[in-house]
Amino acid sequence: MAAAQDSLSKAPALAKQELRNPKLEYGLDFLFHFDNREFDYPNGKYMRSSTIFSVVGAPTVGFSIQQGEDANHRVNAGFDYYRDMGEGSKPDRDLREIIFNYDFHKRFSNGALFEAVAGVFPRHYMEGEYSEVFFTDSLLFYDHNLDGAILKYMTRNFYAELGADWMGKAGVTRKERFQLFFAGDWIPRHWFKLGFAGTFYHYAGSRQAPGVVDNHLLQTYIEFDAGKFTHLQELSIKFSPLLSYQYDRVRDPGPKLPCGGEMVITTRNWNVWLQNTTYVGDNLMPYYYGVDTGGNPYAGNLYLGSPFYRKFYNLLELYWEPRLTEWLYFRASARFHFDEGGFMGCQQKLSLFLNLDAFRHPGWGAGRIGMSRRERAFRSSYMY
Repeated sequence: MAAAQDSLSKAPALAKQELRNPKLEYGLDFLFHFDNREFDYPNGKYMRSSTIFSVVGAPTVGFSIQQGEDANHRVNAGFDYYRDMGEGSKPDRDLREIIFNYDFHKRFSNGALFEAVAGVFPRHYMEGEYSEVFFTDSLLFYDHNLDGAILKYMTRNFYAELGADWMGKAGVTRKERFQLFFAGDWIPRHWFKLGFAGTFYHYAGSRQAPGVVDNHLLQTYIEFDAGKFTHLQELSIKFSPLLSYQYDRVRDPGPKLPCGGEMVITTRNWNVWLQNTTYVGDNLMPYYYGVDTGGNPYAGNLYLGSPFYRKFYNLLELYWEPRLTEWLYFRASARFHFDEGGFMGCQQKLSLFLNLDAFRHPGWGAGRIGMSRRERAFRSSYMY
């Protein structure tokens, strides 16, 4: 009995010894985005011509605590400053969002790595592979942060993530909205990959416009990459069935189940990519031109992905993505869009992303820019 009491009395002291002194943390995300869109609207049907020329700065500060040799706790706080070029500075408009989050890492004895993040945190913490039918390229830039949590687990040949984004609290005019998202992949051979991605989107009503619409999407895929056999960086083909469940509970007697298939062919060498994406199937956005009970259009409020996934869609993209450093990402691209009626329009894009955290902690934050997840996860110095 005395031995047990002595052991209990020592336990808190041992726990305290495992925690190292807090370290100051600071970071900065810098995003520069230029996107010139030229579409023959309304013949293009789904997108107007426009130009996005914007910059986002997101400084953060916080602290981290190392627990033993295999776990780390981190707390960050900061803000997003967003600016559309040419509009002039208005601090009350440009200061977009407060960032505040907790980030936990844990290394297991088998080498696997677990990460959990909660709070308001940058969207680039999502590292799964999602088709543009889930999220448009403009949404990923404009909606820079997630409000919720994400869990991630990775080994050398497996990755999985599960997260939640609370997008709207119900109010008089504000709708209740939240989205669950998940993705993962398994790579048993360097030339072969199996993967999945999905979203569960609950688009509910406000007090002025009651009602609920469900919009859930699931993708599975198989990918073959012959790059190493052809001395190219990549020569891959990916096949994906797309399954959807959509239900306007006010207007429809039952759910709609549109589905289709996507094929992506990618060639890459000297960091120059030529990628062709083809979709064939049902209209994955049957409620796009509908309205809720208050007369508000569904459109991009209900469908967060590319608006082109209807019957037939082909996207041809040529881009240059040099691997500059682990903490600096750059891409220049030209994108050409086609539907069953032919050419719809094109985009010319420039993107620059600097992550100071990746510079300060090589091999960890770097994976969210230019380094692969597996390179990042299995560096020996993954801890802070």
